[in-house]
Amino acid sequence: MREYDESVLSLWEQYQASLQTVGVNNANRNRLNVFLQNGGNDLALIDLPVGANHVSISNITGCVLFNAEIINQKTALVNVEYLLPGIYVLFLENKGLINRIKFVK
Repeated sequence: MREYDESVLSLWEQYQASLQTVGVNNANRNRLNVFLQNGGNDLALIDLPVGANHVSISNITGCVLFNAEIINQKTALVNVEYLLPGIYVLFLENKGLINRIKFVK
């Protein structure tokens, strides 16, 4: 096994620290629950943060497949029956900040 000196480990720790999301309130981000239900046909968004006003879903290539306004809602149910099995990204806009959540259908 190859051993690394302290400077390499320090660089690795700095890199890991830089991967943290910037500009997102962690308390709000950690409260949101996203999961598939009804046999994978609905995407449930539970405990939406106060101020969340827009949600969109794109496929892994960035093509937007769904857009909706979610003003003053604590929960939302998005019909994703039309999505083929694969990896998707949910974008949730909250007070000008955008949270990105990957999910698999």
